[in-house]
Amino acid sequence: MFQFLHTNTVPSIAGMPTDYLKSKKYMFSVSDNTGCGGGPGVTCLYSQVCAKGATEHGEDYKENGDLNGDGFVDTDGMNAEHAWPQGFFNQAYPMRADLHHIFPTFIKPNNTRGDSAFAVVSKAEYSTKSGTKLGAEGFEPADAVKGDMARAILYFVVRYYDQNIRDGVNYKAFWTSRVPMFLDWDRRDPPDAAEKRRNDLIEKFQGNRNPFVDDVTLAGRIGLQVFQSH
Repeated sequence: MFQFLHTNTVPSIAGMPTDYLKSKKYMFSVSDNTGCGGGPGVTCLYSQVCAKGATEHGEDYKENGDLNGDGFVDTDGMNAEHAWPQGFFNQAYPMRADLHHIFPTFIKPNNTRGDSAFAVVSKAEYSTKSGTKLGAEGFEPADAVKGDMARAILYFVVRYYDQNIRDGVNYKAFWTSRVPMFLDWDRRDPPDAAEKRRNDLIEKFQGNRNPFVDDVTLAGRIGLQVFQSH
């Protein structure tokens, strides 16, 4: 099943995704523009705060005061967060531009996470009102998006395990040892309407889907040992 998914998640639209700027513009203006306050807008994944706007440019989605409660006002707007950090694959394509693992975030939480592994944090050094936090264990996303991040990581490994995605990373610490956590997050936070909508829109852009969004039983059927073997 793992190999079947690897083969069948290849982007089918010619030349996609090979343009990071184009992917970001589509993310802000289309796939992640779910709206707020009755108008267009983008919600920061980690903060769960919506910034109004309809443009293609992240800098236009500014935090209007310290709405996420992290002690910082993101007046420079939003950036693109790679669930699998870019440095681990040397910013190579198509990984760099694949929207199935890229999300809009305010710049402060984006930079705070850096290339930290996802984790369950016991004592926060940094936190937002949504529950996102950084600690000694790593970076913990808010409960509302734990499943989203788990499915992004599961997709990334299925699609790109045969690429150079391990540069400068302790693969066991970042991925293998945390597979049980990702499977748990996937179970506890199933896809909502916004995540399913996003999957549909990304398919229109780059011609493939995240199968873990489509089938909530899929990760469990593949199982812990198969994921850890990749």
